[in-house]
This record gives sequence, structure tokens and C-alpha cells, in this order.
Amino acid sequence: GHCNPPLRYEAMVRQMIAMVREASPDAEFLLVSTMMPNPDGFGWTCWQPMYQWNLKKIAAELPGVAVAPMTEVSEYLLSRKRFEDMTGNGINHPNDFLVRVYAQVVAASLMG
Repeated sequence: GHCNPPLRYEAMVRQMIAMVREASPDAEFLLVSTMMPNPDGFGWTCWQPMYQWNLKKIAAELPGVAVAPMTEVSEYLLSRKRFEDMTGNGINHPNDFLVRVYAQVVAASLMG
């Protein structure tokens, strides 16, 4: 399937960080959690709600790592807006509105 179980996802992210830090030990990371896919899109929502927790666990354990919490922001938006108003493809890609939200979440995360 297109969804990795949370521990596998976490292991892959940790491996990418380790590979980058082999070449650049001072590299810092901002891990951007995913938006939620279409709740009505059968088979698209699986482990995504948990991935942000895995990223926060990594950030808590490794120096120079932070999380931009797009998953919780998109979950909040879904409590107020229709998914159709935020998607570019109806399934799992943001439209111009949600891309702006991604940018705001990343900017806010960088500023602390």
C-alpha cells in the first residue's frame, strides 16, 4: 500500500536525517507533517494522523530538529471547512489556499 506503518515511517525519517548528518553534521531539520487526505477518499487515510506524533518524538530526541504541525492544522481546518475547498486533486494534494496555510505553518515554526 501507499501508507507505511508509523514505526517504519519514523525509521525512514531517522535514516534520512542520519544520512544528511553524515555529510553535514550541523544540518538542522524542519519536519513538516502531512495534511490529512480526503476523509471520503476510500483507502487514502491510514496512518497519516499518527505520523505527526512520530515526527514530534524524533524532534524531542534529536538536537536541531523541529516539527511544522500541518497535520493538526489540517485537522482543525477540516472541522471548519469542506475538504473540497482545500484540495487540488480531491484526494491528497493542497490547492492554493492550503499551500498558503502550509507556508504559514512553516514560517511560524521557523520563528518559534
